[in-house]
Amino acid sequence: MSLLSSDEFLRYQRQMALPQVGYDGQKKLKQARVLIIGMGGLGSPVSLYLAAAGIGTLGLIDEDHVDVSNLQRQVIYKTADAGRSKVEAAAEQLSALNPHCHLNCHNDKFSDDSAELVTQYDIIAECSDNFKTKYAVNDACVTHDSINVSASIQQFSGHIALFNGKNSPCYRCLFPEINDQDIRICNEAGILGTTAGIAGTLQAQCIVNHLLDINRKSMLYTINTQLLKLNQPALAFNTDCPFHGG
Repeated sequence: MSLLSSDEFLRYQRQMALPQVGYDGQKKLKQARVLIIGMGGLGSPVSLYLAAAGIGTLGLIDEDHVDVSNLQRQVIYKTADAGRSKVEAAAEQLSALNPHCHLNCHNDKFSDDSAELVTQYDIIAECSDNFKTKYAVNDACVTHDSINVSASIQQFSGHIALFNGKNSPCYRCLFPEINDQDIRICNEAGILGTTAGIAGTLQAQCIVNHLLDINRKSMLYTINTQLLKLNQPALAFNTDCPFHGG
């Protein structure tokens, strides 16, 4: 598993030319296991770029099916995929992109009952579109001391955060418990496809940086694609967090 084939040398030669990657870095990527929770507007670019970069194992979780209204931002799917399982359609595209990437498909939603699944992976890419799942992923990652790279998008804005396990600030430190009925989801608020692409690409970059030991710090980024702005607010513990408060 740790050795690179001649095809892989050719495939990854442009990034292996970087001193931050090289042969040893590419082996790290091949040995890495990343679980992508949610195969929508964020999960699409995250999975495509991680597969292209040579991540050895990707887990895909989503219970949804492709709808024509998804295609404006969920670029891993094609018109002919309408009605298909998202994880199955995505796996087909990812296998065609990079046959060296092993794929684990979970045609289901992530919940408290599946929390231990995070222990089978090195990093969790939280790409869901609802708070219930985001809190479930956060709680599982804090409980099992797993790395959680989480992102959210709406209209022209988004955020990307890296939480380094139980000793790091977590998603609940950033956001209080919110009922999904109190927020405007994508169908109501709208989302620009390129905003999803930018946020997902940054999310994938955070994961690659962590795996290559380029930057392993907990961090938070906010983006505004209408103004083309990227900010890095402070990420801190919250005394109201059930894990880190008090």
